[in-house]
Amino acid sequence: MKHPSAMSLILCLLVSHQIYAADYRVIAFGKHEVDLLQGKKTAIYTYKLENFSNDEVGVFAVGDSGDETPPYLDTRNAKVLETGFIAPSGWKAERIWLEESYCYYLQWIVSNHSDLFSGKYYLLPGQSSDRFSVRLNRADPNYVTTKAIVQDKLVNIVKADTAAPKAEIYLTTLPAVGKRGWLEVSVTAAAHDNMDPYPDVLLSKITANQTFPETDIQAVFNEETKKFLVKMAKDRSYKVTFTVTDASGNTTTYTKELPAK
Repeated sequence: MKHPSAMSLILCLLVSHQIYAADYRVIAFGKHEVDLLQGKKTAIYTYKLENFSNDEVGVFAVGDSGDETPPYLDTRNAKVLETGFIAPSGWKAERIWLEESYCYYLQWIVSNHSDLFSGKYYLLPGQSSDRFSVRLNRADPNYVTTKAIVQDKLVNIVKADTAAPKAEIYLTTLPAVGKRGWLEVSVTAAAHDNMDPYPDVLLSKITANQTFPETDIQAVFNEETKKFLVKMAKDRSYKVTFTVTDASGNTTTYTKELPAK
């Protein structure tokens, strides 16, 4: 009996994945949410699953590619909130942990056992649902760039939001209280995006037109910093850089001039 060559097996797998991709489509986007009472900012990722196959769908996973090195999600980047899952009626959501690891994937599965074989809660051929969501303590764009498995078919996730956010950023200065020769800088930012109502405006870096010691800046970087301090010096001008990022990972960079003579 003649065994198939390695190349023919690879081609077979590629063709199989192309067939799988035509069976289902997963569209994902993320956005920030803000609790106006507590001032807390979180992120929510939503997946729309479309069933083009001739079969019912009763299981759907995000963050699992089915091979030995799948693009698992990592709890060190962002944590799922206690009430973080949204699922269609009759489904349940859970995290499947990789043994002795910080990594996991998300899984939604039909949970009403009395209807497991009736098809009542399954996603039927031709149907779609956007009731698959997860809430995190902060944004992690990996949730829209990872892989998905529908039933046992590998599916590339379609990232719905590809537009970079924009922002208007203003810096105002006052003499720092109790620190002669220093400026207190206040940041006012209004960011907007086509899908994310609250993009992050992060303080990325501060440089100047002359050499200066690190101690001449008192600021928190890679956070939504609202105030920071810089030391004044003759003929000195700082460049303050901000990175505006939406929950899907699209970014825009802004640099503001800050005279500090």
